Amino acid sequence: MAQKVVYKSSDVGTSFSHVELIFDSWNELKLYLLNFHEKNPQGQYVFRGHADAAWELKPTIERLGADDSIAIEKKALENFKKDIAIFAGNKDISILNTPNTDLKWLALMQHHGAATRLLDFSDSPFIAAFFSMANINSDKKDKCIWAIPLLTIEKKNVLFNLNRSKTLSVIYEEFKVDRNQTLDILGYSYLDRQFERLFRQQGGFLFSISGSKSFSSLLNTYFDDESLWDFPLLKLTIKNVQKNEIALAINDLKSMNITYSSLFPDIDGFSKDILLSEYIGE
Repeated sequence: MAQKVVYKSSDVGTSFSHVELIFDSWNELKLYLLNFHEKNPQGQYVFRGHADAAWELKPTIERLGADDSIAIEKKALENFKKDIAIFAGNKDISILNTPNTDLKWLALMQHHGAATRLLDFSDSPFIAAFFSMANINSDKKDKCIWAIPLLTIEKKNVLFNLNRSKTLSVIYEEFKVDRNQTLDILGYSYLDRQFERLFRQQGGFLFSISGSKSFSSLLNTYFDDESLWDFPLLKLTIKNVQKNEIALAINDLKSMNITYSSLFPDIDGFSKDILLSEYIGE
């Protein structure tokens, strides 16, 4: 039975309200995820795996620690649009005609390694589990999966959205990286045309639409109301994961066809699988 701890944003050292469930083993977490997946239809929750449970739930641009991440991202976006044609090879040149919104440009930037406001997630809790367990540089650490309820976010956004001339999905897709954005909400998107890796990872993005507020500062506005906690923000943690637990998890996930090779279908993904096999002694 998992240990349950409820955190409020008013607690010292807690940035946002959430419920943490602490598991003793991978098998215990696996059984919970199987049961959870059956009880929560696709779309109610999305998942993100952290190889170190101490990592904060924030996008890469905010993890850089800059004083003004919005200004930095805007400048980076301008430079990326201006110069990408210099670096895109013949194989990639078609993508230059694809992005027609800031969201798609940011997704393209992040896909190739830039820091953005986009926080990636997966519809699959087991793909999230793979990312939490397969990082061999973070063994012997607490690991976690964040389960984020899109239903709660959508429910609050309906209340926040005063511009009834546009649906929320249109607002999410058409937001601008601009200080003049006045709607302080979180949006999400699966993109209408996905990159192959995003498709294979059953992935999408959460992001701040605000022109002044970060993802981190907005997150608690969705979960500070306990009346919405039929779908709480969950942190599913395994304490002090050892190599034998990682090996057990990786083999179970491999039987579900969740590997680096299936999620990153190129030589890099295949090579990471070789490295992981070497690490767990197969």
